[in-house]
Amino acid sequence: MPTEWLSEEQIARLLSSATEPRTAVLLHLLVIEGFGLGEILALDHDDITGTRHSLSAALPRQGRPQTFALHTDTCAALVALRRSSGVGGPLLTSERSADTGSRISRFGADYLIKQAAAAAGVGPVSANVLRRSHAVTAERSGVHILDTRDRMGHRDVRTTHRHLPGGLPHQR
Repeated sequence: MPTEWLSEEQIARLLSSATEPRTAVLLHLLVIEGFGLGEILALDHDDITGTRHSLSAALPRQGRPQTFALHTDTCAALVALRRSSGVGGPLLTSERSADTGSRISRFGADYLIKQAAAAAGVGPVSANVLRRSHAVTAERSGVHILDTRDRMGHRDVRTTHRHLPGGLPHQR
């Protein structure tokens, strides 16, 4: 049976194994922030605002931009990315010589995730597994389900419940 979410220990191993700045930012935005892969791939450097230790990301959700404060570990990963790649254009870019400066694709993001998972020894992992891991970690940490729903960009809390062990709560 494939992994549905990672334990906190596996998440820590995965994040610490990501030494390449693009991979670190991608993993942090998925598992720590709970953002969707499409949202992450559409981000530009200009969508990240604030000071070095207090950054926010502006995501277009439900027809209007929403701003989310970022975790300090995500801020550190973003600062390292900016040091290595600059601060203009797409946040995550392709490293292929012919595509330098172009936005990374879903396939490229999947490749980075799989490489990091292999390096961390956590088995096959996908962007969806990392988002589920975000939801499970938030629930176990006592974060209200509505806050997790908002963070993940779900319109309906039932979608968020589907990411959790046991799925939807029983209807009365």
